[in-house]
Amino acid sequence: MRNALIRLGIQHGDVIGTYTGNSLDYIIFILAAVSIGAILVPLNPAYKAYEITKYFKEVSVKWILTEEKLFEKIQHLKGENVQAMIFFSSGTTGLPKGVVLNHSALIANVELIRKAQGIRCERYKMINLSSTDVVYGVLPYFHAGGLLTVLGLLGLGVQIIINRKFNGEEFLKTLSNYQVTTALLVPPVLKFFSNIPDLNPEAFHSLKYIFIGSAHVNESLVEIVKRRLPKTNILQCELISKIC
Repeated sequence: MRNALIRLGIQHGDVIGTYTGNSLDYIIFILAAVSIGAILVPLNPAYKAYEITKYFKEVSVKWILTEEKLFEKIQHLKGENVQAMIFFSSGTTGLPKGVVLNHSALIANVELIRKAQGIRCERYKMINLSSTDVVYGVLPYFHAGGLLTVLGLLGLGVQIIINRKFNGEEFLKTLSNYQVTTALLVPPVLKFFSNIPDLNPEAFHSLKYIFIGSAHVNESLVEIVKRRLPKTNILQCELISKIC
């Protein structure tokens, strides 16, 4: 993939906008582009044409990665001076802002996850993931928390299950069938867990950790799920684009 991108003409410093859903090909592309020295701008595939135009103009995207079903939304951008790893913030203090993530910051994020191994958190058992662990997450890759976490986990050699779109029934089957040991979730999915009637904890006996990201989760909700899954540690995490 790296050589293919170089032959295509992608160079160090080129800005690449990514407008696509979660997939294995996306992760392979990200790793190849970063190894060249390109700058990536992940965008939400649900964005409308006018939103894409605004964000890509703001960061001068030169290349765009997309998929067939989304191509129609970006045809109007052909030939524009576009660049690219730049994330857009959630816009909690106003309109979303482009946040540049350079190579040293990317490496720091990956190293942070790697060096967190063996750290004892207050009230929780030792966090320790290895190649025997199976990680399943619902966080989207256009979000810093979703993409950077996956890249960091790749450095640990864990097995990663890619989620394209959340479906409650499929989510539960995946946790059970693949013996998932670590789940990366958002508060609404934890709420979904708390509302499952007759939840059998033995069906999720392999689940050691649930990490909650994207937004603060109510402590009472955490306690409900803890009672239903007594062997699972639930931890609140925060990864803010503006401090990447």
